[in-house]
Amino acid sequence: LPYLQTAVRLDPEEFGVRNYLGTALAMTGDPAAAIVHFEKALQLQPGDAGVQQNLERTRRGAAGR
Repeated sequence: LPYLQTAVRLDPEEFGVRNYLGTALAMTGDPAAAIVHFEKALQLQPGDAGVQQNLERTRRGAAGR
């Protein structure tokens, strides 16, 4: 996580890093932060099916808590 967070600070417009950080955050129990990064990734690359799936899965998981 720290490396991905640093990468986002260095290049906040990097699509892949946003997606990876969102995935890592979702897996470590921080869905709210994950959603922020997935949404930003979709702004950077609209329509990406993988990120859209990650976002929807994370939202469903967060709603079930």
